[in-house]
Amino acid sequence: MRNSIGIDLCTTISCVDVMEGGERVAIANTEGARTTTSGVGFTKTGHRLVAQVAKRHANASSRFWLVPF
Repeated sequence: MRNSIGIDLCTTISCVDVMEGGERVAIANTEGARTTTSGVGFTKTGHRLVAQVAKRHANASSRFWLVPF
């Protein structure tokens, strides 16, 4: 069987799947989640934040903007 990968880049979340043994399996991100927040932001010092880290920071900071890709 040929190897295949599926990437779903959505406005708010993204997901990557592979075929294993004829079944579709979602790949977990570094935090163990099967979906990843589609967003990026910057701290006051200019440090770039992406994905779930950016979302958490946006929820904690009223001066922070979360921008979907």
